[in-house]
Amino acid sequence: MSHILAAAYIDKYINAQEEHDGNEGIRLLQESLGEAQENSLERDKRLELLGAAYWLRYENLGHLADIDASITHLESAISIIPKDQDQLIFQLKSLGRRYKSRYRKSHEEGDLEAAISKFSRVLDLTKEDHPEWPDHASDLAAVYQLRYADFGGEVYVDLAIRHLESALKVTPQAHTERAARLHDLATSYYARYHWYEMKEDLDVALQLSQEALDLTPENDSSRADRLHTLGMSYSALYGREPRREFREKSFELTQQSVLMTPKDDPYRSIRLKTLGSEYHSRFIDMNSKVDLDAAIEVYEEAADLAPQNQMEKADALYLLGVGIYHRYSLLDTEDDLDKSIEVLRTSFAIIPPTHPQRGRQLAHMAIIYRDRYKKRGQEADIEAAIELYRESLHNKTSPISARIGSGMSLFDIHINRQDWSAAAEDISTSVFLIPHLTPRFINHQDKQYLLSQVPGVLSLASHAAAVSLRAEKPPYEAVRLLEIGRGTIISSLGDLRSDVSDLQQEHPELAAEYIQLCTQLDGIERQAKEPTAHMLWAQEGSHRYNASQKMDDLIQVIQRLPGFESFLVGLSEIDLKNAAVDGPIVVVNTTIFRCDALLIEQDQIRSLLLPQLDYDDIESYSEAVSGSKMFNLGVLEWLWSVLAKPILDTLGFIDTPTTDWPRIWWVPTGLLTKFPIHAAGNHVPGSTDTVLDRVVSSYSSSIKAIIQSRANRSSIADSTNNAKPEKAVLVATKDLLGAPKEVDDLHRICESIGLQVTKPLPRKAEVLAALNDCHLFHFAGHGQSDFSDPSNSAIILDDQRLTVSSLIKLNLQSHKPFLAYLSACGTGQMRYNDLSDEGLHLISAFQLAGFQHVIGTLWEVNDEFCTKMARTIYDWMKMHGISDQSLVSGLHHTSRNLRDEWVLNNTSRTVIASSTENSGKERSAVVRDMVSCDDVPLYWVPFVHFGI
Repeated sequence: MSHILAAAYIDKYINAQEEHDGNEGIRLLQESLGEAQENSLERDKRLELLGAAYWLRYENLGHLADIDASITHLESAISIIPKDQDQLIFQLKSLGRRYKSRYRKSHEEGDLEAAISKFSRVLDLTKEDHPEWPDHASDLAAVYQLRYADFGGEVYVDLAIRHLESALKVTPQAHTERAARLHDLATSYYARYHWYEMKEDLDVALQLSQEALDLTPENDSSRADRLHTLGMSYSALYGREPRREFREKSFELTQQSVLMTPKDDPYRSIRLKTLGSEYHSRFIDMNSKVDLDAAIEVYEEAADLAPQNQMEKADALYLLGVGIYHRYSLLDTEDDLDKSIEVLRTSFAIIPPTHPQRGRQLAHMAIIYRDRYKKRGQEADIEAAIELYRESLHNKTSPISARIGSGMSLFDIHINRQDWSAAAEDISTSVFLIPHLTPRFINHQDKQYLLSQVPGVLSLASHAAAVSLRAEKPPYEAVRLLEIGRGTIISSLGDLRSDVSDLQQEHPELAAEYIQLCTQLDGIERQAKEPTAHMLWAQEGSHRYNASQKMDDLIQVIQRLPGFESFLVGLSEIDLKNAAVDGPIVVVNTTIFRCDALLIEQDQIRSLLLPQLDYDDIESYSEAVSGSKMFNLGVLEWLWSVLAKPILDTLGFIDTPTTDWPRIWWVPTGLLTKFPIHAAGNHVPGSTDTVLDRVVSSYSSSIKAIIQSRANRSSIADSTNNAKPEKAVLVATKDLLGAPKEVDDLHRICESIGLQVTKPLPRKAEVLAALNDCHLFHFAGHGQSDFSDPSNSAIILDDQRLTVSSLIKLNLQSHKPFLAYLSACGTGQMRYNDLSDEGLHLISAFQLAGFQHVIGTLWEVNDEFCTKMARTIYDWMKMHGISDQSLVSGLHHTSRNLRDEWVLNNTSRTVIASSTENSGKERSAVVRDMVSCDDVPLYWVPFVHFGI
């Protein structure tokens, strides 16, 4: 009967909270266990009651030993006999909550994993139409959120979103838990935004936070938490779009949240940290000492209130340490420099190595050590900085941007020390992280934003290649680094459209699955939705994320198959050499350290140092390479002397061929992507010192792009060999006088070749429809480069703009279109220098869409000359047949002939020579300027070919 008496003591303890009653109840229950038979229903009930008693005592007294005992006895109760489903669900849910509570005290990952396991089983046992299913889904989502917050792993925040969306979907508008579920979902979206920085996640977080707040009464204790989340979301929005109203809104909401939070509330320290961050951000924006002092004061209060040896404490101390460091930076007080390090050390003693924010915090502490080294010159400080940066670089739970940033800082230190081997090692590690910075399931605008938010990341691959060569590593390593770290947006989309015919032939089921996932991930640009469409947004995000995860798993399966070990793996040395089957590929790498040409030939890969190619000169001349009105012969002569001539001489292209012109593919990097290497030379009568007079030139954004285009290779046959004419789509805009005439001329030529001609109206819908089955597309009209957003560059139609983003979504690989001829201004132009290596221009967009050849322009072009150029090239193809070779040679010979005409008409150019630069060193070429660029423009220069 002791268990009956025990139950009475437990009831008395619940009502009176007398410790003696609780202790006596537990003692009697332990005695009663001996009275119950093993594996009996009676024993099961007593174990469950004993577990509950320990739990009650833990909640009142907070002793961890009680929660341990509670978990142990309830685990025993669950395992002792079979139970009906409702009873098992109740016990599992109780056990999950206890593991979660113990985790908050112990921070042992095993407790969190156990909580996830219990709540997952509860959800598995509950049918979706059960009234308590949303509660169970929310419980599981909460532990996923906690798992992500403390240990990282983006899969967990996505799982939290998925379960909360499902729960919210079946939660009525008037349900008492709707506001709470909206808020929990908002915090999950906010958390995922800080990992991937997808703008749509932040938009959804803002909307859900506002909805949750609107449903929360003024006097509700939950209101402070919801104000806090909405304030953080506006703060993140300000970081993305720095508008004053966003900053004011975030500050106001955060202040209200703190004011509503009682002094003894356990969440006060968290909200104070956010308020401190608001003051801190205002200081960074306005350099106001008042705001910095306020931030430090609030951080100190937050650190004092936070529980000892828990993440809240570590985070508050970290922020305090950074605030003190910024006070040092403002006032140059050395005591603050030492104090900031001391505070940060205390923080790092608490934060676990697997915490996702540890990488950023390590990097910040390294900055402070590095500054102290600069101040005092103590070697121990710079060594400490190196170790901290290195740990941050290799911390796999940290955001990729933080890891890359640490790698770049390490690189700077190694370069200053002239430690080339260490520099090469750490920067190479950073380069291999770049593709992970922009995962395949986020949209192109977000990818651009992410790349632009890591200063220097887009020159990282070039620096890595240069240092690799400086460290005397094989040239292949330099090429590999450039291929991995450049053009990540275009490259990832190219991978989704790569040829899988071999896989289809040998493993059709895997190929079908791969193609299906590619379809889900390809062309993921979306139109903006109404604010109420967050559920659809969420579904799209989850679908893309899930498809990306499945794709990763599938690729690993494919790579384990015999013969497919290199599937979607970086290019091997053999792959690179094979790519040079039709002519050498020349990658020109430019950095402040050195400039090199990497020469890929069928039998070798070698590097050529270009000592006369100076990065400062490239920057200076790049200003001239922005349009025909600023361009002059001096640029071409300089480019010949310092770059083209040494390369062609080394490759053995010295004379002007009489037949069988050799081909060369140029892959420039950085600012050099703006330059017309194909036109470099001394263009005077009788000269052969020009690229045009030695080789036929093509361009590519990467070697991978060449290989992928050739894998999808086809050629359109002329009418003598093909009974069914191929389709040519010709489009002209009305506001250019020469454009309609150009298209009329080409119409006659194309029909005489045997092509089926269609001329849709210059409207977006008609043009896109015509592209779906065309083989030759010719556009005569306006092109427009967007300075701030390369993916928004466009060809201008009568009704809308056809942007790079919309073209990237096209996938015309199935019918392998032959040529896109863009007779418009600046279709290969990149005005945004920071993204020059991404190749986000109209030419690459058409190439990615599936066109094997694209002819375009590097800058503004003359209307009349465009017509002449196009007509001559098409006449050449009419004479020589439509093929890869005739197209490229047609452009080359047309450019060369028009250049010859230009030389004959402009032999009396005024020569302005200067023997030295500001630095005093001899100039590598005589600078020539034309009397007037408007009078004698170089209209034959900007036309370029990209393709196979």
